[in-house]
Amino acid sequence: MSPLLPLVIVVLLVAVPVMLVRAHAAIGEQRITDWARAHGLELTADNRPLVADYLRRARVLRIWGAVAGLLLPTLVELGVGGRFEVAGVSSDGSVAPFQGPMTSSSGASWVRCAPS
Repeated sequence: MSPLLPLVIVVLLVAVPVMLVRAHAAIGEQRITDWARAHGLELTADNRPLVADYLRRARVLRIWGAVAGLLLPTLVELGVGGRFEVAGVSSDGSVAPFQGPMTSSSGASWVRCAPS
């Protein structure tokens, strides 16, 4: 087992619930005012609740998207490949992020070339 896997799992077990609680928290008045000012919107009693709902909904969708981006690849890899891999760290140690440049089976290095 990869030595990073337990650390990644613990971080996710803490980070995901914290992210979700934070996502569903109320939007502060200062945030609403700052957003309205940045977008040239004059806040009124009628549109303030709409802006607050919009900001909260956008935050919730962003956070749920991040959670899905972390967890769905794990489920897909487990279902398709039969390997348990969380955030790029595999339980068998065969996939480990930050281990140098990617190479093909022939040993050729994958290099991104900018068009000339």
